[in-house]
Amino acid sequence: MKKTKEKLSIVIPLANESKTLNKFYEEIVKAIKPYNSKLDIKILFVLDNVSKDNTKEIVEGFEKKDKMVKLVWAPQNRCVVDAYVNGFLAAFDLKSDYILEMDGGFSHQPKEIPQFIDKLLLGYDCVFGSRFIKGGGLRSTPKRKFFSKIGTIIANLFLGLKLKDATSGFEAFRMDVLKKILRKKLVSRGHFFQTEIRFRARTFKWIEVSIHYKNPSNSLSTDSINNSFTALFSCMRERIKGIKYD
Repeated sequence: MKKTKEKLSIVIPLANESKTLNKFYEEIVKAIKPYNSKLDIKILFVLDNVSKDNTKEIVEGFEKKDKMVKLVWAPQNRCVVDAYVNGFLAAFDLKSDYILEMDGGFSHQPKEIPQFIDKLLLGYDCVFGSRFIKGGGLRSTPKRKFFSKIGTIIANLFLGLKLKDATSGFEAFRMDVLKKILRKKLVSRGHFFQTEIRFRARTFKWIEVSIHYKNPSNSLSTDSINNSFTALFSCMRERIKGIKYD
């Protein structure tokens, strides 16, 4: 009897990516090609009304010609966290064994996907991308670099983490582990949710791998910073109460 392949879903929220999307998709297909014999891989592009160009039409074109591609249309999204969570829920519906999340527009590099898959197949529950370990890098303004590094220092100090990078995206999980992490609604409505997830994942078997990140935007709003502190205090309360997700 032929063994059923394990399933991997790659979740990628998109918004106004028409200029880079074709090349980005081609690079993903190239990166995952060596794993097609081992895994049943789906590429889930998550879109909502924020996208005003023809990104949706491009993804629909991919979907027609490539059975790996699935458009997740989520007009109810109110923030970046909703986009990721709706992508995760779509991956759950597909009965995925593993889930990898990354940003589009070459903020994250498709060629770095294999190291995440390799670590998952070695038995890790969570694989976190890190810009601040050997081999990693961050292309951004000094201000954004400062906030990324100080965010990691604060998270390690107040949340008891031991991460080189607590504020980056580009992560991979076993599905059962991610379900446990998300069993309670995330407090963060902005990019601090990556730190919130890593805090909840601290008791699982995790590892960091080097990534290169390019900031698509140099803006950092006051609301985003305020929400980050709200989410941080929530995590601190959970730590004091001894709440764990494993």
